[in-house]
Amino acid sequence: MKAGYRDEVVAAGILHDTDEDTDYKLKDIKHDFGEEIAEIVAGCSEPDKSLSWEDRKEHTIEFLKNASSDIRAVACADKLHNIRSIIKDYEQDGDEVWQRFNRGKEQQEWYYTNLVESLRHQGAFSLVEELEKEVIRLFKR
Repeated sequence: MKAGYRDEVVAAGILHDTDEDTDYKLKDIKHDFGEEIAEIVAGCSEPDKSLSWEDRKEHTIEFLKNASSDIRAVACADKLHNIRSIIKDYEQDGDEVWQRFNRGKEQQEWYYTNLVESLRHQGAFSLVEELEKEVIRLFKR
């Protein structure tokens, strides 16, 4: 919202984890909020959770390179929120924070660094600039 995105993009941002984390599925989002919002949410959802962490993250990185600007904005806002949460926890708990993840600091750095590159593939935008600053802040200490 602060970055000036349309209401549909903001709504998709609010709903972005709903399909993955609740019983309220994409068909429900499509019915209640419309096709456009459902498509953005679908674009921000990870593939099959039975895949390895590496396969899911590589899929996300590759998919976002050519995703719509709306999907890239929502995905970027989500990752920006996540990295800021990690920074806050890091400032409180130090390196212990990495024990909370299935993959440690090096893999997280790989993921976030490649996400920034992927999100910039079609050109920079304000959210990805913020994300890059936070990735540098966390991993280049």
